[in-house]
Amino acid sequence: MNEYNVHMLLDAKQDVKSLIVLDGKQKVKDALQQMKEEKIHSAPVKIGEDNWKYVDLLDFIMASLKDPQNALDQNLEEICNTSGKSCINHIEKSKTLFTAVKMLTESGHLVVSHDFKSAPSGVLGAHDIIEFAFSHQDVLPKHIRDLPVKSLIQKGDPDVASLKEKMGDALKRCVDEKRHHGFGVTNEEGNLIGVLSVSDLDHISLQDAQQTFESTVEDFLEKLKKDRTPRVVNEEGTLDEAIQIMKAEKIYRVFVVNKDSKPIGVITCSDVMRAVVDHPSSS
Repeated sequence: MNEYNVHMLLDAKQDVKSLIVLDGKQKVKDALQQMKEEKIHSAPVKIGEDNWKYVDLLDFIMASLKDPQNALDQNLEEICNTSGKSCINHIEKSKTLFTAVKMLTESGHLVVSHDFKSAPSGVLGAHDIIEFAFSHQDVLPKHIRDLPVKSLIQKGDPDVASLKEKMGDALKRCVDEKRHHGFGVTNEEGNLIGVLSVSDLDHISLQDAQQTFESTVEDFLEKLKKDRTPRVVNEEGTLDEAIQIMKAEKIYRVFVVNKDSKPIGVITCSDVMRAVVDHPSSS
């Protein structure tokens, strides 16, 4: 991995030229309009001279859940200061990909520039590393790919919500508290039957958010009218199996199920980053 650097990864990204930078003084309603016009779900936010944060649609949705009356008139700096995942570190283009991976285990995103005062030339997240690995097999060596998924899933309850649970409760528990980008959906028997991700929240307008929060997960799934079949890997499977599913399906999370097909965890891009840092060599 050390033979690759951040500059190489940026060159491989397709959306670098469309990088949009938001201003911390912008109102949420104005930022939402800009993001809608640019067809993006997230963006770096410049606050002051040398402070960078990061926001996405999820931050706006959760702000509306907490303060439905004033969410649209809040400025982005307020949103960033209350978001547990808005932290963003700086990295130079010349740094190795392994350095970027280590930093991504501590921060959700990295702004790429000469220094914090310079205009960013790009923003990197864990999913960018994964996409780069899809076309560069040696980025993730065999000893990483051979790791059992059961050893990589985070302890605690899997990120799932029941069909009858309210959307607001599911979002708060699975997304806001855990700071994850989606959750699985289970039926009465506890079987995984669907998945919701941040991109699905496009269907929620902040003006109608409260009504959506009061509806059930089942109702929201039905309104999406698209295939939400969960992609899974058996608990005895390897990380490579999960990565191959990500590549084939163009997704960034794969649920891990036991022999009874019940979800016991999830493998995300962040889990892959931690695996690289925790297992630097086969020895």
